[in-house]
Amino acid sequence: MLSDIRERFAGQLFALDEDFWESRADKQYATLIELNDPSEITPFPFPKRDRQGWVIIDRRPEREPQLAFR
Repeated sequence: MLSDIRERFAGQLFALDEDFWESRADKQYATLIELNDPSEITPFPFPKRDRQGWVIIDRRPEREPQLAFR
């Protein structure tokens, strides 16, 4: 299964080095999401060092918590 994913998606994942695949050889699942009609945005710098394909940027104003935890 991993070899199928590697063969099909390595280029799109920018995962061409052997270390990447060796570190995932014992994993039980993977999530691959295909986007049919993504919108292009102007790139902007973001301090990110992992291979995660997305980052959630929440620009909503701060809100008061709705529940008080003690």
